Amino acid sequence: MRRLLIVPALLLLGSCATLDKNECLAGDWQGIGLRDGAAGAPMSRVDDHAKACAPHGVTPDVTAWKRGREQGLLDYCQPQRGFRVGAAGSSYAGVCPADLEPDFLAGYSDGKLIYSAKQDVDRASSDASNAYYEAERLEKEMRQQEARLADPKLTAQERESIRAGLKRLRNDRERALDAMERAKRDESRAQRDLDDLQARFTAIYGDV
Repeated sequence: MRRLLIVPALLLLGSCATLDKNECLAGDWQGIGLRDGAAGAPMSRVDDHAKACAPHGVTPDVTAWKRGREQGLLDYCQPQRGFRVGAAGSSYAGVCPADLEPDFLAGYSDGKLIYSAKQDVDRASSDASNAYYEAERLEKEMRQQEARLADPKLTAQERESIRAGLKRLRNDRERALDAMERAKRDESRAQRDLDDLQARFTAIYGDV
């Protein structure tokens, strides 16, 4: 069985109510459970529903909710869904039945490869942009310092200091431009890797 580190719980909605008043009063607990199961919600979700419905005098029908959730998990715990969950960078709460979990996790693991590859592309792209803007900033500062040299009131010592500063700025700008080119190459490699993964997994999971 392919195993990987599992995040112990899904991110919940914090202080936001999981159900509104109308949903609580309608009492379609099997339908609510079906929806929760299809979303991969953990068992603790029914406790959140209980808190949401308590102000309206409604207590969840836990048996009906569990029945619906079990049905919903049959849709959630499929390899294709695992792949989509992983590719989105979402966590998995360990909710799948033992007979479905191995294939779900196989898809989830493949999806995480896609997510990681996209992160690599984004990171390299961000590095390239940051280096570009740093080079632009340094170029602007160089022009400002060069303009200062036109001041006839400058002493020889001041001119020497400005020229030394300009040399440092030029060196820093060259380093920024080199960093930008490296980042662009990294981005191209990362994009090729992502394209290869997407082509590979499309044959298994459909459009990725």
